[in-house]
Amino acid sequence: MLSLNALSPMLADSRTIDLSESGWIYEQRLSGCRLLAQTRTPTRSGKVQLQTRDGSDATGWFPEVVESLAQLKEGPCILDGVACVLDDRGRCDREGLSERAKRRGWYRGARPVFYFVFDLLMVQGADLTNEPLSQRKQRLARLLGTPLLNVIPVHHYERSEAVALLQQGKAQADFAGLMAKRGASIYKPGIRSADWVALNAQGPHERIPT
Repeated sequence: MLSLNALSPMLADSRTIDLSESGWIYEQRLSGCRLLAQTRTPTRSGKVQLQTRDGSDATGWFPEVVESLAQLKEGPCILDGVACVLDDRGRCDREGLSERAKRRGWYRGARPVFYFVFDLLMVQGADLTNEPLSQRKQRLARLLGTPLLNVIPVHHYERSEAVALLQQGKAQADFAGLMAKRGASIYKPGIRSADWVALNAQGPHERIPT
C-alpha cells in the first residue's frame, strides 16, 4: 500500500506543445500550496495527514481542510491538489495563503483555505498510480461526488475549451494559464514528466491552431 511519507508529487514540464494533438486534457493552473493528502479508514484515529511538496507535515496548518477530508468514507485514500485562499472575486490570493501558511494553524480572523483536488493516487488502499489519468479522474469524481466543505474537485477541459481559455486569458493579468496532461499518463511520483505541461497564458508555450 502506498505511504504518504514515501511520496513526492509528480511535476510538470515547461515546453511547447501542439494543442491540435489529441489525447490531452487541460486544467486551470492555481496559485497555491501543492499538497498531498492521506485519509484513513473511519475506524482509525489520526485519519488525515497533509504533506507539502518538500515533504513537510502540514496537517496542523489547515484544520478546516483536515476536518473536511476526515468525512471521506472510502479510505484510506491519497489525493493530490493545491491549497488556496480565495479573494472576494473567487481568485487565488497568494498573500492570503502565505499568511495562513506562515502562521502554521488556525487563528482568530484567519481566512479559510480550500483544497482543490486534481488527482487520486490511492482509494480504499488500492494503488492507482499505474492507472491512466483519465481513469483516476473518473474515480476522483465518484469519490468527491458528495460535496465537502473546503474540498473542491478541479474541473478539466477538452481541447476546444482550452484554446478559448488561453486566447481569452492573454488579456487577463490574473490568469495563470493551464496545465496540459495526457489522458493516458500514469502518475510518476517525484518525476518532472513531459506528460504534464505547464502552459503560461502570457508566454509562447503552445501552438494554438487557427
